[in-house]
Amino acid sequence: MSQTPQNIKFVNLISGSDLMKATSIGRETLRHYEEKGLIKPISRTASGYRRYSPNAADVIAFIKSVQQAGFALKEIRELLQLRATAQNTCDNVSKILGKKRLAIDEEIRNLERKRDLINAMIADCCAVNDCKP
Repeated sequence: MSQTPQNIKFVNLISGSDLMKATSIGRETLRHYEEKGLIKPISRTASGYRRYSPNAADVIAFIKSVQQAGFALKEIRELLQLRATAQNTCDNVSKILGKKRLAIDEEIRNLERKRDLINAMIADCCAVNDCKP
């Protein structure tokens, strides 16, 4: 008899509530990650509660750390897909990280230009109104 998801016995799965406690995320965040394809339950209990793999907390920790680095959920999904395949090479990951770094560098340059414009406006205002910037 072939094994299908219906007849495989899962052990050590964790509940959604335990996963949320372990990762300090809320139900809405967990559902949002599911909707975006970042994480998915392995099974459901007879009463419909979601059950997750033991490494789900590590996946969520990865998601949270990559978000802090400025990655959007779409980009994180791409990294997770690489992580789960044989394409998880340093070259492939480095390309994605390098692309994000270039985008951040451009964002920094844009912010510096905005700061320079504001500084010029302050200087102009104070020149006219005899104030100190």
